Amino acid sequence: MQENAPVAIVTGASTGIGYRTARNLVLRGYQVVVATRDPHAGALAAENLNIDAARAPHNGPGTTFLEGGSPHQGSALFLPLDVSRLSSVRNFADGLPHSIRSRLHVLVLNAGISGFGLSREQRTTPDDFETIFATNFLGHFYLVRLLLEALRETAARQVGPGAAPVRVVTLASVTHRLVPDRAPDWAAVIAGRSGNQYAYSKLAALLLAGRLQRELVGTGVQAVAVNPGAVNSQIWRHISPRTACWFRPFMRCFFLTPEQGAATSVAAATAVEVGGARVDAPGGVLYLSPYASPAWAQRAGGWAALLFDALGPFRGPAPMLPTLLATDEKAAEALWAACEAALGRNQVL
Repeated sequence: MQENAPVAIVTGASTGIGYRTARNLVLRGYQVVVATRDPHAGALAAENLNIDAARAPHNGPGTTFLEGGSPHQGSALFLPLDVSRLSSVRNFADGLPHSIRSRLHVLVLNAGISGFGLSREQRTTPDDFETIFATNFLGHFYLVRLLLEALRETAARQVGPGAAPVRVVTLASVTHRLVPDRAPDWAAVIAGRSGNQYAYSKLAALLLAGRLQRELVGTGVQAVAVNPGAVNSQIWRHISPRTACWFRPFMRCFFLTPEQGAATSVAAATAVEVGGARVDAPGGVLYLSPYASPAWAQRAGGWAALLFDALGPFRGPAPMLPTLLATDEKAAEALWAACEAALGRNQVL
C-alpha cells in the first residue's frame, strides 16, 4: 500500500457492479475503500482485490492515471458503511483516517437496492425514512455533504499533468425516464408517498450530479452521472421464487454482466473525455450510458430514448441526453433543500 496513491471510495463494493468498479480502480493504481455494510463480505472483497492487485503487472514510474495507468500499485481496504443509516454515514466519514481523507480523489455512489422482496417492516429505515430512497440517494447525499470539502482540498493540491482526477460519480438509471415530467414533491418522495421510489432515487442522482457540477466550477472537482445499464447483479437477489424462475434466465440472456455494468462508472471516475465530451466541461450534467443510442432517439426522448437507454446494444460508455427534468436547476435546488430539511429534522447537519 503506497501512501501517496489516490483514494477512491466505492459504496456497495462487495458485490456486482460496485466490486467490478473497485477492481478496475485498484488495477489502475488507486487505494480503494470498500464501503459496505456486511463486514464479512466487505473484508473478503478487499482481500480478493489485494490478491488481484498483487498479481497484476505494475506500470511503474512514467505512467499516468489519465493514460489508464499509474505509478502506484493499487490496494483495497474495507471500512463499514450502511448508507441507509445516517449514524453509519456519519461514523464512516468521521472515522476516515487522515491518510485516507487527505488523498480522497473519487467518490462512487454505487450502493443501492431495487426494493423487490422488502417486507413491510423493512420499508422504513431506523431514521424513519422510506428505505429505497434513503439507501439509493439520501444516505449518499449526506456522505457527499460530509466529504465534499476533502475532495475540494485534494483538487486544490493537484499539481502537474497526468494527475488522478477528482470526481463524484452518481449511479443513475434509465428508470429516471419513468418519472412524470413535472416538479417532484421531494418531501413526499423522502417519506415514501410518491410511488416508484427507485425511479425517483435515480432521477435524484442525476440532479445531484448536475447541481454539484455547477457548484464546483473552477474547483477542480467534477461530478458525473452514469447509467450502468440493465445488469445481472445482486440487486435482484430478493425477487420472489415465482418471478425468479423466468426472470433469471431472461437476465442471463439479455442483461449486461457486472463487468460491463461497471464500465460507465470507471470511465466517469477516470477519463478526461468520453465519446467526444469532456468530463470537466462546466455547466450541465454529463450522463453516461453503456448502450448504442441513435441521435434521433436521444432528441425524441420519451419511449424512444427509454428503449435505447434500457436494452442496448452494449457499446461501452458514451454520453446520452437524460430527460429535461433531470437537468432542471429548480428541481435540483428543491431536491437539495428537501434533503437538507430531512437531515436537519434528524439533527445530523
